Amino acid sequence: MLLFRLRLLAFGGQVIKSADAHVSHGSNYQNSQPASCLRRIKLPSLSSLGSPWIVLLILHGASVAEAREWRVYSDRTGDAPSIQAGIDSSQAGDHIRVFPGTYYESIAFQGKSIRIFSHAGPQATVIDGGGEPGSVVRFTGGETEGAEIAGFTIRGGVANLGGGILVQNSEPSIRDNRIEDNVATGIAGIGWGGGVFLLGEDKSRVYRPVLEGNLIVNNEAAGQGGGIGAFGYVGPTIIGNTIRNNRALTGDGGGIWIITALGSPRIVDNELYRNTAGDHAGGLLVASSLGVDVCVKFNVLAANAAGGRPSAQDVGAAMWIVRGRGEVANNTFWANRDNSGRLGAAIYLDHSEGLVFARNIVSESTGGGISCVGGDVAIIDNLFWESSVSCPGGAAMGNIIGNPLFCNSSELDFTLARLSPALEHPAGPLGARPDIGCTLVAVSRESWGGLKLRFKQ
Repeated sequence: MLLFRLRLLAFGGQVIKSADAHVSHGSNYQNSQPASCLRRIKLPSLSSLGSPWIVLLILHGASVAEAREWRVYSDRTGDAPSIQAGIDSSQAGDHIRVFPGTYYESIAFQGKSIRIFSHAGPQATVIDGGGEPGSVVRFTGGETEGAEIAGFTIRGGVANLGGGILVQNSEPSIRDNRIEDNVATGIAGIGWGGGVFLLGEDKSRVYRPVLEGNLIVNNEAAGQGGGIGAFGYVGPTIIGNTIRNNRALTGDGGGIWIITALGSPRIVDNELYRNTAGDHAGGLLVASSLGVDVCVKFNVLAANAAGGRPSAQDVGAAMWIVRGRGEVANNTFWANRDNSGRLGAAIYLDHSEGLVFARNIVSESTGGGISCVGGDVAIIDNLFWESSVSCPGGAAMGNIIGNPLFCNSSELDFTLARLSPALEHPAGPLGARPDIGCTLVAVSRESWGGLKLRFKQ
């Protein structure tokens, strides 16, 4: 199913527009890494700021004197009778404050650098597509980072691409929303991106939208990308989101599906729980026909599942990376399940030359822990527990076997007990949650040689 999707041409990257910062995460590993693969300081969204402060954050377009705040109420008594009417009337640099209520409409930003935010957060403020055809929110007019939507529940969308949100040839900011119960249908033979779909069609550039701090839950795609899908000349930053219970019914990427060339996606600090895919990658898929620089760090991928085609063994219940370079580091993988019954492995690394898999915890995998095919992956300083490894050819050092002693994995608490071997590793704390959260007894550890010996038996 993947081959027809890998017909991408090479293109030049762009400088990432937002600044990176060195932020301590309890590990000395990231201090030696390039800034492009570090966590970014989270700026407050406009939904958390009062009106006097908003004008100070205008980066493009109108001056402070020209900027306007539009107020929208569900009883239609505000400055505009609906959110879309506010967009229609606004100018670059304006912001639209939406007060509590359920707004049955679909909205399009129309290429404007405006910020739309809720007054009281996603629990109180809903944009509902009502099951009518079309994405609930559309960025299809070349919007830049000056366009932002923050603080809404976005639901009830039904579209071929992006049931909840469609981003086409644009790079807006999507922050602090609850994106739920949307569907990417297969009516036109695609069905990509149940919650959000990111599409880049201009070969001369890379689009870099930002998804930060969202809850993306219970979305469905007939094909690829149950929670988030991305295709083409696009290199998204996906940071600090919770992505759970999403489904890619017949395809790949139950949580996240990215097919790109040189877009360099950054996937940092996310939680991907209980997502499912009919084929590959219940949690996360990143692939390219030409090779792609990836940054996958500080994520938790837990209880995801993938089915796999009857003729294949490359399932990747948690994660599947094709022709990836860069880093997969300081992540926690737990109880990810291969439903094919063919030992497809929780993590499948396919022809990934120059990829470093380091300082991760891989625990209780059904169908195998890691499988590498056709590449030269460095497996360094990881902890494995009840998860086999088959990665011939690449460097391997500093790996251990041991129960990581999660405080309460059944409740998705992946902080570590005080005596966890993941906290005692010479290279520093391992996994995505290196905080001490409880006190338990220690367990024995094994060397990397012992792990390989077990796998060969």
